[in-house]
Amino acid sequence: MTNLDHSGSTKTFEKTVGLKAAMDDAVEGYEKMLEKAEPSFKPTVSDLLSQHRAASREIDVMLLDRGAAVDEDGSFMGAVHKTVVMLRSVVDDVDDGWIPGILDGEKRNLDRYDEAIAETTADSAMQGTLRTHRESLQRWVDALRNPPPAQRATG
Repeated sequence: MTNLDHSGSTKTFEKTVGLKAAMDDAVEGYEKMLEKAEPSFKPTVSDLLSQHRAASREIDVMLLDRGAAVDEDGSFMGAVHKTVVMLRSVVDDVDDGWIPGILDGEKRNLDRYDEAIAETTADSAMQGTLRTHRESLQRWVDALRNPPPAQRATG
């Protein structure tokens, strides 16, 4: 069992707190995207939304268990994501044409995971959870980058 430091210092988990905010921001964007998505793209958006919701909840619990203060509302980027989706959806269908933008954002999230994993080396339980979520997100990124041949032929 890992001996946890409950000193309450957010600084100890600065990158992980930032990752939690990024997950909350992504949730806001994906929620709005799900509202606007074409039926064929809804399952992809829904799965990404679920991925980020689960990560946010688990990271939140881990941080709170360790005495770190977390903001439940994400950052201003959540509002930016929603606004971009709303504006772009006026002139463009929310479909697989959005994948390059999604991949760009998820690449930044993978980098945030790497930073959070690096700062949690003394907490194997937290690091293990972060690694699991990162690996899951990486599988999504890989799948979006390299869709199965049947999808490439139709999309």
